[in-house]
Amino acid sequence: MIDESVTVDEFLSSLRVVDPQRYKNLMILPLLSDKVKDLKLKSLEEALESDTIEISELDGGGSVPSLRFINKGDEPVLILDGSIIKGNQQDRTIRRSIIVPAHETVLAAVFCVEEGRWSASRDKKPYKPDHNISADIRLNFSSSDQTEIWRKLKRKATRMNSASKTEAIDQLYQDYEKHLEEFKKAFVCLPEYVGMIGIIEGKSIVMDVCGVNNIFHKQFPSLIGGLAIDALDKGFCDEVKKTKDLTYRDFLREIIKAKKENIGGSVGIEANKVIGRALISADVVIHLEAFAK
Repeated sequence: MIDESVTVDEFLSSLRVVDPQRYKNLMILPLLSDKVKDLKLKSLEEALESDTIEISELDGGGSVPSLRFINKGDEPVLILDGSIIKGNQQDRTIRRSIIVPAHETVLAAVFCVEEGRWSASRDKKPYKPDHNISADIRLNFSSSDQTEIWRKLKRKATRMNSASKTEAIDQLYQDYEKHLEEFKKAFVCLPEYVGMIGIIEGKSIVMDVCGVNNIFHKQFPSLIGGLAIDALDKGFCDEVKKTKDLTYRDFLREIIKAKKENIGGSVGIEANKVIGRALISADVVIHLEAFAK
């Protein structure tokens, strides 16, 4: 039997930081690894573009904490947590990273990110915008409940002076679209990058890394979009400035030495200063995320 926590530790130990990239108060540290694997794996964006995945509500009118993903294609599809799915009865975000195998159906755990609507969308079919939920909202996804997520979303929208008739968090991204595009243009993802550490106001905030070749760069624009929203959130940045310094070396060290707990296909990561989760498949770290507490 594979010890998934050992797989995670070995992969983490292989990570190397390369030259930082900066724009305004956001810095990213790209990551390299010699332990990435080749797997046939599509991104959600690719599957939607090729019309090989269907996203729908559950039978009987749907359920707020669940969405159905039907993979009609010949390759498995990776869906990262924090991905926003617009449409259906209300906008949702994926609660934890999943793989939808070829020609199979998976029910995904989701959070509502549009509290004021429960009705069929005017959009012809669900789609994914090119930005993910910000790191401050993704933090503690695994232990949060819907009420807490709504509270976080409302607090962020209020801080950033964004309002939506249906309380859709995507309105915030639309309000700051011009600024988000500036951030996205400022950062470059080379093919060899497997992940990055996001640093705001000089403090390590989040790490996202994928142990499969040609996967991270497909997720890069959406992940930068989520980081940029945090960098543009003055209230959040003021909170970050008050926290103790956590250098990227300390951040990585904390993640490596953190307690790892096998949870059936994934690994929980927790230490005094960090918390995270890794999705494992076929002895490969598909996606690993970690956050500064």
